[in-house]
Amino acid sequence: MLEGTKSSARGKKRPTRGQGVMKRRMADSKKPTLEPNKRSGANDLVELMSKELFENIRCSFLRIKVFAPDIRIIWSDILPKPYLHGTLWPKLIEISRKRVNCAVRSFMKQEDQYFVRYPSIKATESNLFSHDGTHLSNVVIGIFLNNIQAALETFKLNIDKVSPPEQ
Repeated sequence: MLEGTKSSARGKKRPTRGQGVMKRRMADSKKPTLEPNKRSGANDLVELMSKELFENIRCSFLRIKVFAPDIRIIWSDILPKPYLHGTLWPKLIEISRKRVNCAVRSFMKQEDQYFVRYPSIKATESNLFSHDGTHLSNVVIGIFLNNIQAALETFKLNIDKVSPPEQ
């Protein structure tokens, strides 16, 4: 999918809604290159239906496997948030978040890939988030990074493909 941009109120270029996860660009050598989007997250849940977001993620993983078949792909769950900008229905967004995480985890199992969960991070615990209710507090950033480090060590040692282990 070729991507477009539109100008924001400050005149900066930003991607248009519906931007795919893979972008096609022309390199200096005039050969097309593919650049994977490094993340899909809670903000995408506001703009896309959960099924559409899952399909975008699934297709992106499949494209990556075609271009780099030996690469290990790690899915990191979309974290809950007590507040999401741009929505009047936060409970529906939370349901979509859970659906997308569940669907992607299931897909990752089928594809023999990896995923990281964050069962200790809950939107109902306000001390885990900054004053705006959207961004993580410093404490949770530490928990988040610790989970990722533990997951990478687990994956590298071939202990499991899920971190932390499912119960």
